[in-house]
Amino acid sequence: MKLRLFTGKDTAAAIAAARAALGPEALVLEQRRVKGGVEIAAAVERAEEEAPPVPDLLARHGVAEPLARALAASPLALPARLRFGAVPEGPVMLVGPPGAGKTLAAIRLATAALLAGRSPRVTSADARRAGGELLSLLAVLGLAPHAEAASADIVDTAGIDVFDAASRAELPKTDGARVLVLPADLDAASAAETARAWRGWGCTHLVATRLDLSPRLGSLLAAADAGLVLALASLSPATGAAMVPLTPAFLARRLASAPTRRHLDA
Repeated sequence: MKLRLFTGKDTAAAIAAARAALGPEALVLEQRRVKGGVEIAAAVERAEEEAPPVPDLLARHGVAEPLARALAASPLALPARLRFGAVPEGPVMLVGPPGAGKTLAAIRLATAALLAGRSPRVTSADARRAGGELLSLLAVLGLAPHAEAASADIVDTAGIDVFDAASRAELPKTDGARVLVLPADLDAASAAETARAWRGWGCTHLVATRLDLSPRLGSLLAAADAGLVLALASLSPATGAAMVPLTPAFLARRLASAPTRRHLDA
């Protein structure tokens, strides 16, 4: 709070001068008589140069300070800072670090396509595991694996270290959208760095996994703030569970709920 002095022929005139300079929210903290009239000390609760405080809930969610300040006005204003949208219908290639949940995400996208009346062509480009898990899950859906990544609708890939050139070379050549599958339980800095790196390699959308195990949204918001479109989230490890759209309303509800003590104490 920064104090400023104002004078007038009387108290009303001095207050009018203060509010003309500081706005109608100006507070009168002190007044005294001076030669020629009245002098008052006035201030506003938050001077322009003072940064707004980080809301407690955003801090508890692990939202990094610069982003938290940008979102502080209202969590419902999320679209002003972040981007939201659906995963392209195809073709899409799911990429991300090892163990992120890409194969399960591929199956859930395939299931959603089947429910929408489409028969998706799904394949694995993971030469290390030869698509074993994907093959068995496709069989449950009554789908045969597609032969080539270049003409598939959904491409599952090996776990890639985006910061390593040799690892990146394992990515197949396709014309489809690249969708980053990222666990929500990373720390915010790592999530942001990973998302920025993948965006540099053509990723446009983000699918968040393990949100059921990650009550804090700091890493998810940090990854989205790196420029990716928030698309879907996994809230259950069950194979048959559908992913939910990541919408401003969904995130606002999660932000309004403090992380549970069970997770805070873990």
